[in-house]
Amino acid sequence: MKKILFVVIYLIVTFLLLEVGTYGFVKIQPYYDVAMWRYWTKLKQRASDPRMSHEHVPGKSADLYGANIAINSKGLRDREIDYPRTPGIRRVLFLGDSLTLGWGVPFESIFSKLLEKDFAEMDGIQTEVINTGVGNYNSEQEYTYYKNEGIKYKSDLVMLLYFINDAEPTPKYKDSVLMEKSIFAVFMWSQLNKIWARFNKKKGFLNYYSDLYKDGSQSWENSKNSLLKIKDLAKSQKNPFIVAVCPELRFFKKTYPFSDVHQKILGFLKKSNIDTIDLLPTFKKEVEREELVWVSREDSHPNVLGNRVIANGIRNFFKENPTKLIKGASNKGN
Repeated sequence: MKKILFVVIYLIVTFLLLEVGTYGFVKIQPYYDVAMWRYWTKLKQRASDPRMSHEHVPGKSADLYGANIAINSKGLRDREIDYPRTPGIRRVLFLGDSLTLGWGVPFESIFSKLLEKDFAEMDGIQTEVINTGVGNYNSEQEYTYYKNEGIKYKSDLVMLLYFINDAEPTPKYKDSVLMEKSIFAVFMWSQLNKIWARFNKKKGFLNYYSDLYKDGSQSWENSKNSLLKIKDLAKSQKNPFIVAVCPELRFFKKTYPFSDVHQKILGFLKKSNIDTIDLLPTFKKEVEREELVWVSREDSHPNVLGNRVIANGIRNFFKENPTKLIKGASNKGN
């Protein structure tokens, strides 16, 4: 009995030491998967609508991957913004995932905030661009958010930043106390997953993303249907709908490995009469090397420069198409 008790105590102490050691390590050296885990445990909660899967916890904030992410009372990484309109201010609703959220980037440097200044400078109309981005959202979740919540903002224009993983299936979370509470367990899971991916070429991100867009893929069909639903709902609110397509940022400068997928996305949007902004040419033109726009060497989310490039691509579209930048409707004030 004493031996069993000794082994149990030994295992508990060892586990606690590993927890403390892992916590100290990631404090010194930020680690992407652990940072995403902290984002989930500190700033996300299960959504009441299963089609949303998860949503932000209103009023919470955390320092994650070099940036503070503060969530307002309505679950957005933005200033406090009331549903009723302020007369004379143009309102743009921006849908998206962690790129729109501004992962790893200070609030004032995310592209939606840069666009507020850019749009106002273009035509002199004060503009608020509402950042509705939530990490790990796909097209279906973005549509569901817009239908349930985003529509309440009575915007003048609806925009969406489309990324190649927007065709992923809606995540279904399983309860796991160990994975939800243990930083060491998350760290080890991440390491083992990377080792497995190294030996299993089919699990690499090149094949993974390409498979999402194969003909007959249910994920791609769901993404297309959701985009069409956003378009129709925006139209019912007399809102134009514009999609900006961002390339995968690990390899874009020379030969883009997802060029076929990229063209398939653009082709669908054009066929569906959805105004489209292709950001790939802007990244190719304005960025000397891919890693210059990464949040870190292990994380290719767009950093401050990457967000500026996204904003530049969108701004240039409206400079070339000034009538697309809606002036604002005074009858939407309430």
